[in-house]
Amino acid sequence: MKNLIFALALAAPMASFGNFYDFETCADGFNPKNFVPGLTITQGDVSGFMVVGSTVNWSQTRNGFNCIGVASLAWSGTKSLYTDSLEDTMIEFPAKVGGITILSDRGSPDSPDPIRVMALSRTASPGEYKILALQQKSDNATTIDGCTFNIALAEGFDVLILETVTENESWDNLTVFPIPAPPKTISGNMTLQNTVGAGGPGLEIINWYLNSPTATFTGTVGVSENGGGAYSLNIPAAAANGAYTLRFKGGSYLSSAYNVILNGNNITRTVSLRNGDINQDGEVGPGDFEQVVSQFGGTGLADCDNDGEVGPSDFEIVVGNFGLQDQ
Repeated sequence: MKNLIFALALAAPMASFGNFYDFETCADGFNPKNFVPGLTITQGDVSGFMVVGSTVNWSQTRNGFNCIGVASLAWSGTKSLYTDSLEDTMIEFPAKVGGITILSDRGSPDSPDPIRVMALSRTASPGEYKILALQQKSDNATTIDGCTFNIALAEGFDVLILETVTENESWDNLTVFPIPAPPKTISGNMTLQNTVGAGGPGLEIINWYLNSPTATFTGTVGVSENGGGAYSLNIPAAAANGAYTLRFKGGSYLSSAYNVILNGNNITRTVSLRNGDINQDGEVGPGDFEQVVSQFGGTGLADCDNDGEVGPSDFEIVVGNFGLQDQ
């Protein structure tokens, strides 16, 4: 197996693909720190209070790293990173990464031994690092589930420390994932017709539907009940590129539909929603008159203009839009 290949991820929450390292081209014994493309690997000792948010210090003892060619310790092939009980391993990345998986200690341990994997960032002080994430396990398992470490951070990290405590440890099958790209969006301005608002900070929640011939995605956006305003929705990661219909509906509004082409970029759409469909049956008609009559003088869904009460102005909206239907 090649030293660096493009491989399927072992951890479902992370990106689908990452760079995979199995250390098969490394020499038995010492290897220079930059031998593995894309990684800087050194060995030394980490010290400090090992909790997330704390800072630790790194004292390098080896300007490179050891590998061992023992098949019983490796998860693929015969090679694995190797440290004795007095050393830890630091892996530095050339830029921030979003996550890793790594396997540890396939061989049978002499006794249960705590081992830690830490994701860190550099501080302004040389040799000092801040712990962003930490996983600790006991190495008394020889199955893959018992030896897999997974770390994923949306903000990313640029340093990984593999800490041993009392026993020699082997490490293999490192997969490094990029920071996930921020979701693409559909955004713009949404006008809620015939609303005056009550001067408060109220939100109108509007449903959205993104449809193609083979898929449907749904969600909600919130805009000011006083006329509307800016909206934004994340394009679902599962939505393949292609042609879709984007439809908005909710409150007392008829739906409005827009054609969109998903192509991996952000999309801008200006949206305007017509008022008066109080019962949300898809048209402004007799049922909406009945809603205004039954709620007249009070508050409720028939307060189409969002002025705080159901009154004559709401009758006027229903009359003015009578017969209009969903788009």
